[in-house]
Amino acid sequence: MFFRTIFLCCAILAGALSAGAAVTPEKLEIVTGAEPTATEQFAASELSRYIGLMTGTAPAVVPEPSGAGVPIHIGRAAGKQLTEKFNHGIAHIEHDAFVIEVLPNRINVTGNSDRGTLYGVYELLEQQGCRWFFPGKLGECVPRRISLSFPEGKQEFIPDFNQRTIDIGATDGIDFGEMIDWAAKNRLNFLPAARMFFVRKYLPPDRQDVWEKRGGQQEWQFHVHNLNQMVPTEKYFAEHPEYYALYKGRRHPIGTPSRPGYGGGNLCTTNPEVIDICAKFIIDYFDRNPEGMIVPVWPGDGAIIWCECPECRKLKGINFMNGRRGSMSRRMITFGNAVAKKVAVKYPDRKVLVPAYANYIRPVDIPLEPNVLLQYCLHGDYAHGVDRCSHNRVEREQLEAWAKISRNQLRVWEYFLLGDHYSAPAENSAMLPVLYRIKTTLPYFKSIGMNNYMTQSSPKYWKHNIAAYYFTAKYAWSTDRDFDALLDDFCRNMYGKAAPFIRDYYILVEDAVAHSDWHPSIYSDLAVPSPKVFTAEVTAKAAGLLDRAGRAELNELERARVDLVLNTFRHIQNNIGTQNALGFDAKADWRIQRGREAYIMNPDGRELSGLDVQRLETNALDVGNYGDDFKRILFRARKRRMPVLELKNTALSVGVIPELGGRIIRMTDAGTSYNYFDEPVSDGKTSIGEKYFNYGGYEEYIGKGFAGPGWESTYRYRRESGAIRMEFSTGTLKLERTVSLPEPDRPVMRIESVLTNHSGETVTTSLRTHPSLAWSGNAGDARLELTLPDGSVRRSTVDLEHDKAIAAHGGKCVITGPGGNRLAYKVDSNCGGALYFCKTSPHTFTLEFLGGERSLPPGDSIKITQEFTIIHN
Repeated sequence: MFFRTIFLCCAILAGALSAGAAVTPEKLEIVTGAEPTATEQFAASELSRYIGLMTGTAPAVVPEPSGAGVPIHIGRAAGKQLTEKFNHGIAHIEHDAFVIEVLPNRINVTGNSDRGTLYGVYELLEQQGCRWFFPGKLGECVPRRISLSFPEGKQEFIPDFNQRTIDIGATDGIDFGEMIDWAAKNRLNFLPAARMFFVRKYLPPDRQDVWEKRGGQQEWQFHVHNLNQMVPTEKYFAEHPEYYALYKGRRHPIGTPSRPGYGGGNLCTTNPEVIDICAKFIIDYFDRNPEGMIVPVWPGDGAIIWCECPECRKLKGINFMNGRRGSMSRRMITFGNAVAKKVAVKYPDRKVLVPAYANYIRPVDIPLEPNVLLQYCLHGDYAHGVDRCSHNRVEREQLEAWAKISRNQLRVWEYFLLGDHYSAPAENSAMLPVLYRIKTTLPYFKSIGMNNYMTQSSPKYWKHNIAAYYFTAKYAWSTDRDFDALLDDFCRNMYGKAAPFIRDYYILVEDAVAHSDWHPSIYSDLAVPSPKVFTAEVTAKAAGLLDRAGRAELNELERARVDLVLNTFRHIQNNIGTQNALGFDAKADWRIQRGREAYIMNPDGRELSGLDVQRLETNALDVGNYGDDFKRILFRARKRRMPVLELKNTALSVGVIPELGGRIIRMTDAGTSYNYFDEPVSDGKTSIGEKYFNYGGYEEYIGKGFAGPGWESTYRYRRESGAIRMEFSTGTLKLERTVSLPEPDRPVMRIESVLTNHSGETVTTSLRTHPSLAWSGNAGDARLELTLPDGSVRRSTVDLEHDKAIAAHGGKCVITGPGGNRLAYKVDSNCGGALYFCKTSPHTFTLEFLGGERSLPPGDSIKITQEFTIIHN
């Protein structure tokens, strides 16, 4: 942050401020001018309110000074000359700048914008000791004062990052309006998940001016995948298929009707008409939104198809290929530049955002147009500083290569506060130990010329990671901070007499992370305590510190805050205790050992009796930590042998593991010994806390979400003639799956799945099947003959249908591989649904059935019947 203090040498007027003198609130009045904006009026009322909370006396808010006291002039009433030298462009980094000036006879607080004026008021209050660590009373710290002190001088504040975003949305237990209030007080200026659409959704009409009062937030057309909005399929595809990606002789629209921003094809990014349409869309947006500052040109999410027309192919990049040959970065930058150049003719000071993401993340040597903002989506090791850890080497090299061509045009999108965002939205007590990462990474970003910052987050972790969210906001405004002083101030204000112990606890954990061999490269893993960090020594020291914190004399608010830290540590103890009890070795990777007759889960672990497991579960319930993280650890860390049950006839052999999600890992042709289901050959060393692990084969999930309930559970089973019957219950829903070979001499496998509501109330749910198929040759070239429910036939390939959903709840499909392997698939259900193809590797793809969502009254069921038939002629 650019920060300047200019001390003034002025004569002291009688009855006015003297340098550094204490001022009682009775001598203050807050001046707004005759026609204040809504934000200036709100800023004045905030200043009066908090001075009243501090001193017991709230100064009057008046349009003009009365002459009876020392006036604090707010916004334009302070005088335009204070902000004249700032750049007034909407998209300029000085837009949110502000000035605090203390003169002998008045105080001026004004911003380069309304938002800057409000920031200036909150800065003035922070200088008096006010703090806002978390939304609402839980995080507000207002000191008691008899008088206030205003050192004479002029201070100018300019942020280090133009955009400052922690993408926080609605969550249980945090008032949506208070969340926006916290963001404004900590100078975050763009919250995509708190734009007006969500304000109207979550706040009553009398509170929907929440942004207007706070100077608004940065206005973007959208913040992510939006090309489908610029060139919508329903508007253009029928008459202008040439606007969209050409792949294997066919044009592919963006997304699907149900997911318009996901999957499908990209635009033909070299088509001049497409470039004109996108530029006109952006210009129209700026015409209609005078405060609008950024419009992205961002393709759909997922593994989209890029155009293979001659002009696009000149820019390199090969669909579905990893590495440099598959990079689409040259196409993305060329397209973004072409659009931005046209926009700049009318709006040279507004920005066109071009992403570096997915298979267009590799740097290229193409200079950016001056009005292009490049956004780099940063992954890597989420626990350690980008510039401090060898595991971040590739990310660092790519960032710095982009920085060479985009200095002061570079933006980042981070994920280190995201955790497991697929888990339940309820409050989660997991710890995200990232304070040291914040301390080093944001200054590093600034050092390479980055001037826009965003991190995605899950607000469900916020209440148990107050310091991490607060520190991120503070560093996003100014990277030139004394970390120790910031931590001391946070702990002292939040935890009272427990502060020394909480502070030492944070430092203990952060030191353990910094020196550990724990490098979470999946953001959900960051929320799973690692025994590589929480060793016996660290855990014992932490327990001692927090025991002393818990015994400190505290007021009601301080007690509530300390209890949150204690609850988080109990969550850590429970998870680490579970892993230790199960024999998980912190120095070794978790693995699964695959065999012909059985799989062994965590073969390096320790076997436990049923009573031992029950005690662990009871303890988790007692301390409130029996959630998804605990169940995942317990399932994977408990050493056990899981038999592979075999069904066999003269034509087919099927292998089923009831204890591993009831999955089918083999469907082997007796004649050729070819297994049509993907069964990974490695023992799968990976992180034990990873959200999804590819066990291979056929699996099912309850609900629409990927890896939902049932996929990683132990099923009860019984064998019958030619069939295996399995069942699993969530307590509310029971899933019964029967795998059978219905004919003794034919290679046909049938799967009947029945999901029944066993509760006393109606439940809305769905069922999703997920077979992973292995194919000889390039799986994407496998030919498809899809017979749809209306009887029509659609001929295609896996590549052409990749990442698309095809209505087919009563249809069938014949798949012919490059090597001649043929498989017929038939599905029927009473819930509707669609087929979904997804190529997952050169030789594998998934053939999912996405069952439609249904409301099930008590006792009602969803039923899905599938048949897989190997075709020999």
